Amino acid sequence: LKGNLVVALLQLAAWTLKEDRAYHFHLFSLLISVVRRCFSCSALEKIHAPFVEYLISTGILWHIRDRLRASMVVSELSSTDVLVLSGCADFVAALTTAPPLCAKHSILEAMIETRLSGIVDFLMILSSKKGMARSESLLTKCLVALTNVARLDRVAFQSLSSLDQFQLEFVHVVRVLLNCYGPKPVVVPLRAYSPTVIPELLVLLGLYVLDNPQHQEQLQWGQKTILSQLGELPLQYFIVPQYSFILLPTLVASCLDCPSNCKGLEEHLSLEFLRCFLQHYSNAQGPRTTMETLFPERFQLEQRLP
Repeated sequence: LKGNLVVALLQLAAWTLKEDRAYHFHLFSLLISVVRRCFSCSALEKIHAPFVEYLISTGILWHIRDRLRASMVVSELSSTDVLVLSGCADFVAALTTAPPLCAKHSILEAMIETRLSGIVDFLMILSSKKGMARSESLLTKCLVALTNVARLDRVAFQSLSSLDQFQLEFVHVVRVLLNCYGPKPVVVPLRAYSPTVIPELLVLLGLYVLDNPQHQEQLQWGQKTILSQLGELPLQYFIVPQYSFILLPTLVASCLDCPSNCKGLEEHLSLEFLRCFLQHYSNAQGPRTTMETLFPERFQLEQRLP
């Protein structure tokens, strides 16, 4: 907050979002850097709580929600729209990535009050727009932001997700994204993972269903179930270690203490395969070390199957 520069930046970003100024996306890369620097610097520990409180008080998360909602009425997103909305999603993702403990509750409370800054509502509409395939980067950033919120407090995230309209929207989004992006060939990461829709969706879905019978049941809704869509993902997700590391923990979360999902999944995959996977990664340090160097923390088994 030195010299009130950060305060001025936050005020300006909130104002430009509220007034729908076309240039406001230029501020987000700077704001994201400020948030990350503040959260990661131990020397700034004393200002973590007031920084977050002031950030929330500017109403920026509410303005982001309103900006996302405003984009729902256009038939097709322009390149400028995508850039602006990507900045919004990036900012939410930065704010919810490992925030300091003293600020965690305030951030989570604001995210719940704004219905996750309107991200799920936005994804619901975006999934039906023309040119959705050209918005993969934007979709991915939105999914990362939602995963970060789920990691802050999985139970609170699941409680919000259990609201009737919300869960219908969420299930619809999962179906559409699996249908649109699931069949695409996958590129195996050799050195570092580059975020894409399906891996991020799988991590989010695993947190959505983990230890939640109501959400697990939703995987069998409809004639073409989400569970069957997962079972029909490209073969690489089952046999290539880098991608089985992404999919299989989500399948474990989907079937944990849920006999009906176990039965449904067995039409596509032997449950012994899941047991072998868990045993392999829980006992062997080598494979886990390799995966940990390729993927961000949100992909690690301890994060997804605590």
